[in-house]
Amino acid sequence: MTVLIPAVWLIVCDVKCEKMRNILLLLYASNFIGIVWYDAVSEYFIATNGVKQGGVLSPVLFCIYLDNLLVKLSESWVGCSIGKTFVGALAYADDIVLVTPSASAMRKLLGIYDAYAAEFSISFNGSKSKCRSVQYCDFV
Repeated sequence: MTVLIPAVWLIVCDVKCEKMRNILLLLYASNFIGIVWYDAVSEYFIATNGVKQGGVLSPVLFCIYLDNLLVKLSESWVGCSIGKTFVGALAYADDIVLVTPSASAMRKLLGIYDAYAAEFSISFNGSKSKCRSVQYCDFV
């Protein structure tokens, strides 16, 4: 999953604490990086996507970034739930699992997913995606 820097700005601007928002904006305003390979170092260039690899804030920023998607999926109530708890979208780090009772429900969640991706400049790696169908089994 790739996140474009301008999309990160949209999320960072929602951070309520002004000091924290300013620190985050400063961290990503001029994100110059270079590639180091053995003793060779590339010329520095501006990173236009992603959160900083190895940055201590990167997992937190990514969670903040994905939170709105998870809320949209949850509010749709398309997918599976346990009691009143929605479990149709489970996320850990940059992995998301969609759990639905049918192919049509899966298509609806993927539609929400795609709309969010288009709005916030996220690209999902289809080659890493998997789909699994499991039949209902009564264990009585």
